[in-house]
Amino acid sequence: MRYALAMRIALYGGSFNPPHLGHELAALYVLETAGVDELWLVPCFKHPFEKTLEPFEDRLAMCRLAAGALGPRARVTDIERELGGESRTLRTVRALQARHPEHRFELVIGADLVAETATWYGAEELQKTVPFIVVGRAGLRTGAGPRPGLEMPAVSSTEIRKALGEGKPVNGLVSRAILGYIRERRLFRAEPTAGESPVVFPVVFIMGAGVVGTTLAVRLARAGVTVAGLHGRQVGPSGAASELAGVPASSGEIPLAISTADVVIIAVRDDRIGEVAERLVREKRLRREQVVLHTSGAHASAQALGIARPHVAGVGTLHPLVSFADPLIVEEMKTFAFAIEGDEPARAAAGRLVLALGAGAVFLTAETLPLYHAGAVIASNYVVALAAAAERLLVEAGVPQAQALPALIPLLSSVVENLSQLGLPGALTGPVARGDVSSVEQHLRVLEERAPEMLDLYRGLGRDVLRLAREKSPLEPATLARLEALFQPVKESGQ
Repeated sequence: MRYALAMRIALYGGSFNPPHLGHELAALYVLETAGVDELWLVPCFKHPFEKTLEPFEDRLAMCRLAAGALGPRARVTDIERELGGESRTLRTVRALQARHPEHRFELVIGADLVAETATWYGAEELQKTVPFIVVGRAGLRTGAGPRPGLEMPAVSSTEIRKALGEGKPVNGLVSRAILGYIRERRLFRAEPTAGESPVVFPVVFIMGAGVVGTTLAVRLARAGVTVAGLHGRQVGPSGAASELAGVPASSGEIPLAISTADVVIIAVRDDRIGEVAERLVREKRLRREQVVLHTSGAHASAQALGIARPHVAGVGTLHPLVSFADPLIVEEMKTFAFAIEGDEPARAAAGRLVLALGAGAVFLTAETLPLYHAGAVIASNYVVALAAAAERLLVEAGVPQAQALPALIPLLSSVVENLSQLGLPGALTGPVARGDVSSVEQHLRVLEERAPEMLDLYRGLGRDVLRLAREKSPLEPATLARLEALFQPVKESGQ
């Protein structure tokens, strides 16, 4: 069994109050020159010297925006929120080492902090625990080491906060995405200044208080987007969003608050989207300036929202590419993507909401949306069906029903982690990848005896696994021929 590979992880900690382009450039340089596999931004929870910081959730959200610009090798950890209290680098490093013993961590520090490290909590132990990656700053040299002479721009968070508080422009000091977040949340007492075009997040009203609608309401509200209301057929489900994020909840008659929204999101079952859209039109709840989005990945907006299109500025799709199970676990969804489809006003509005969430987006057309959705279904619902098939085989093998699925969960998790780290076909392991013909023969024999209904599934997937195995590394011609023969579908007698 193959689990996630050990990696070299650069830990880049700080108050990130706010994260600026100097941080992003330093992070990118470390990723490209220091030989690390990933870089994790570590915003501190509470400054050890009692410095005033913006709320942790806001700094965490801005770090996610910064990491998103750096690509998939940059991540954000909220470990310091879990630890609580004042930030202590040694405590944080030890906690991460205990949680991820397979990884090797290194600590990124600025050249301006090198002299101070001797005064840090547990300084001597820290230097023994984790190696340092020193990044220079204008006017300061890193000295000897793997990156001698590197200088990063002299961007100061203090100067950025001062400029924001005075209403002065900070263009070129923070990214546009982070500046938009700061303006929307009014952080650092920031107000728009002349000549700037900050990202403005639309006001949202959500129709549908099921798991998807409630989770979106909570996520958007916590990201700083104004959610004017969440309307459902029953008060109970809507109340979860009200409890979690203070979103106004309603049922029955649609409240007037919907008229204050820039975007109306219909988050109901596919077969009810048209019904809800028709109600909004019939009750004259829509304005010409509004955009209407739905959350289905299977139906293009022109079809699903056709009745509403003449009454609004645009219609579109905002489909979350994640499996929502319970709004109460909303904090556990760190990174995910949305599919966006529709006319230009809708695509623009959906894009701003995705930006607010710090998520990713894939842009589709009406013609390609169903194909995308089929892929999403295979990657989620069909994986559940495969897990059920594997569970049945373990039970047939004598594993107690209550233990079978829990025994498989770590294996499934390790496969997802390998896919995340190694991609395709690199994440493929197992007998086919090794060219182990005897194991495949044994599987087919026992399936024929004990679970013949699984043979077609095993052979069909085996053909795809064999294709990936050939892409990963060449197989001996004789081995390849034997595996191809074993995976061929068996013709019914008389055909």
